[in-house]
Amino acid sequence: MYNLIVTGAAGTWDQAQYSMERSRVGEYTDDALSARYRVLDERTIAELMSFPTLFAYEKPLNAPARVGRVTHIATRGAGVRFKYVMLGGGPAIPAAQLLEQAQHLDIDDRAWEMNRTHWAVKDVDLMQVLGKFGLSPHDLAAPSQLGPVSQPSLSVTSVVVERALGDAERLIETQGPTSGVDRIHTALHGYLIEICQRAGLPLPTDPSITKLWNLLRQKDPRFQPTGARATDIERVLKAVAVIVDALNPVRNKASVAHPNPDLLSEPEAMLVINCVRTLLHYLDSRAIRSGGST
Repeated sequence: MYNLIVTGAAGTWDQAQYSMERSRVGEYTDDALSARYRVLDERTIAELMSFPTLFAYEKPLNAPARVGRVTHIATRGAGVRFKYVMLGGGPAIPAAQLLEQAQHLDIDDRAWEMNRTHWAVKDVDLMQVLGKFGLSPHDLAAPSQLGPVSQPSLSVTSVVVERALGDAERLIETQGPTSGVDRIHTALHGYLIEICQRAGLPLPTDPSITKLWNLLRQKDPRFQPTGARATDIERVLKAVAVIVDALNPVRNKASVAHPNPDLLSEPEAMLVINCVRTLLHYLDSRAIRSGGST
């Protein structure tokens, strides 16, 4: 499987991100695959980001294609925005040579596929076909950047939580992850308040995220592991408590929540954001499985 993403905008693949109409995702794709990947939920986004990607230009540009991976996908109304990295050191593929391999790559040049901006998913081993260009599967096994944990789509939510998640996503995309730390902290804080209130748990005085996490873990049976390796999962959750406790000083002393002189660098800011998103995914999954989304 691979992604074929075609654009008519010259120089696009020299940039770090691109957007297109959401309706163009799944064009020139087998019907079964198109039905699967037109719905961009967390599962399908993760799958698309796991595929190697051929980044090509429309035929009139006569520009070379490149190989890489999509590292982030976000939907906004009728549009989809995504980030990507190219295969480091890999050769560009001349447009004419790419067209020579169109049949092997399941590219329908007779239907003018290479004359339209779109995102197709092809049931083809891209690296096998492109082996003649000196590429190997190992080249794509370790891209130069790792994509972030996906933005959660929550069942237990509130206006504050949705606003904070949306703000965080926009800030991460436009200003970088350091600017998103404060908003992602607010999203977790608001989520914990909402889920405690829905569970009928009395909120503590000054309900910090640490106090709310401890309240939820101690009083709500949904978050007390009882299944396979329950003891080990309990140890994991206790370790998560340490992370939760560290989020307050990180947000207060090293983010743009206040005029702090020293800010988190981007790798550490992304670490904080990914930790919070992972925790939100887990909490909401437990709430759904236990019927607590109402």
